[in-house]
Amino acid sequence: MEIKRILLGTFIAFLVGTLSVAAQQNPGRHTVQQGETLYSLSQRYGVSVDGIIAANPSLKTESLKIGTVIMIPRQARGTGIAGSDCREMHKVAKKETVWSISQRYGITVDELIAANPEMKAEGYKLKKGNFLCIPYAKPQQAEVQKPVVDKSNALSAVNVAVVLPLTSGGVEVERSVEFYRGFLMAVGNLKRDGKNINVYAFNEPKSSGDMGGLISQLNLKDIDLVVGPLYPQNMAAMSAFTSQKQKTKWIQPFSSKVPQITTNPNLFLVNAPEKYLNESVARLFSQVFKDVKVVFLHSENGNEKNFSIDLIKALKTKQYDCTELAPGYTSGQMKAAMGQNRMTVFVPDASTKECARQVLEKIKWMKSLSPQGQFAVLGFLDWMEYAEELQEDMFAANTYVFANYFYNKYDKATIDFEKEYTRWFKTTPLSVYPRMGLLGHDVGIYAVGGLLKYGDDFFSRKAEGRLLQNELHFIRPVVGMGLVNDCMQFIHFRPDRVIDKMKLK
Repeated sequence: MEIKRILLGTFIAFLVGTLSVAAQQNPGRHTVQQGETLYSLSQRYGVSVDGIIAANPSLKTESLKIGTVIMIPRQARGTGIAGSDCREMHKVAKKETVWSISQRYGITVDELIAANPEMKAEGYKLKKGNFLCIPYAKPQQAEVQKPVVDKSNALSAVNVAVVLPLTSGGVEVERSVEFYRGFLMAVGNLKRDGKNINVYAFNEPKSSGDMGGLISQLNLKDIDLVVGPLYPQNMAAMSAFTSQKQKTKWIQPFSSKVPQITTNPNLFLVNAPEKYLNESVARLFSQVFKDVKVVFLHSENGNEKNFSIDLIKALKTKQYDCTELAPGYTSGQMKAAMGQNRMTVFVPDASTKECARQVLEKIKWMKSLSPQGQFAVLGFLDWMEYAEELQEDMFAANTYVFANYFYNKYDKATIDFEKEYTRWFKTTPLSVYPRMGLLGHDVGIYAVGGLLKYGDDFFSRKAEGRLLQNELHFIRPVVGMGLVNDCMQFIHFRPDRVIDKMKLK
């Protein structure tokens, strides 16, 4: 049943604030452009977010309105460390990395290392209690020219139906509600720019037999976009509804196993089916790893055997040197299988925590025997759930985790989003992967913003605003079928304790 129509102009009015400007010494002026945030402005002008807020006392991230003029204070280097180019000194805390520290201060890893030359020394390790010079951020160059946007297919208004289990209780409802809240926050940001958006929330029934009444209500609305459902048994009914309406797009943010993807051209899968995901990983692997030895580690009950089979086939086709170790393999066998004078990449066929721990322990043992050995391990998306616990071993093993999303808890925009989420919903986001609120936000920004700006052709364009967690870009593999997200990246846990993202080109 329909819960209620969200009149976003009032329901999410909290996302729209007022702006007052207070001048500081030697300020500059900046006219806010679409998609800009406090963090992006701080990077562009080489000042801190706090400095911008100090120059504009009542300023908040969500009150940045297009066309508003705000004051940008000039960075006064005299407030830093006397006799140096350091704006301050940072004392390294437990579990901090070069990457997390650079993110905290809004600078790049290269800038941090350049300010601390000792970090370039062979064998350098970041230790708790060390003091680091934090340099002033370098201003980024503004874009000289923006591309011309074809607005001929743009929609003047978008009607969205969110079909998820939103009442009662349980894990499914908790995650669905958080996703929905994040989606509403994204819509609120778009509304702030004067967009006309209506969101209708429908409580999804567990029984497919009850979908008829819900579909009848959808037929009474002029729906442009459907988000959901969650339950597999309801996919057929939703596919029948959306496939009959040429203008209605259907985005499925959760499941990758939707049979209707082969016949419904209006369906978008955020999580690609196994076949297409495996192909994306294979392409990224060959893009990142050139002259390497690949050792596949088999187990009795590996839950990723299909992935292993597909990757072996793809890499052998490209003439990679591949070796397979049978279940029960030992550390000694792993060491013997390594390539000579070139990197070896180990690929397990299970994504469980137990498998991750065992593989990482074996590689740690090999590294203790051969400190100069060149090796890496390819990890699964599930490993991100264990990253906090296994982080040190993942760094040591030179781990590459493939994923179409990355939750960066040090990112300023992500921090701001989660603070705002907590402030308005009086609860903290769930500690799950992916973060449901961020997923809802990114789907909203991509799909709703895209429809408003580009119309039906939005899937072939860049996202309207910045996505905080999920990479989204859709392709239609075969004429007549739906669209799948072909984004793929490696989250690289480097031995120097830096985390890189390496995207599929």
